[in-house]
Amino acid sequence: MTGFDTLAQQEANSTLGSGRSSSSGRMENTVATLPIVYGSIAFPLHNTKKQQATVDSTHEWTLYLRGPNNEDLSQCIDKAVFHLHPSFAKPVRELTAPPYQVTERGWGEFE
Repeated sequence: MTGFDTLAQQEANSTLGSGRSSSSGRMENTVATLPIVYGSIAFPLHNTKKQQATVDSTHEWTLYLRGPNNEDLSQCIDKAVFHLHPSFAKPVRELTAPPYQVTERGWGEFE
C-alpha cells in the first residue's frame, strides 16, 4: 500500500476567470474555495464466517474524498484518482462520480 494522510482537511482553490458572469454562468476573476476531506479508515478482519482474515488480507480499508459534512462534490470535482500499490488489481482507480472512495482488503492499514 502507498501512504495516505489520515483524515486531513484541505482547501481546493479554483480560479473561475472579471466579477462578471460569462455565458457559461461562471463568474470571471472570482476565486471559489471548496473545503474537502480526504483520508482512510481501516478495520481488522477476524476469522469469522463473514470476515475471513488471511496472510495477505488482514484489514479492510477505505480511501475517500468527500465534503466535510458529506456534501455532494460532483458539481466541482470531475474525477478522483487513487493510486494503489502495484500489487493490487487495477492499481490506478479513476472515479468520475460520488462516492469518491475505494474499499479493498490488504495486509495492513495506513498510518
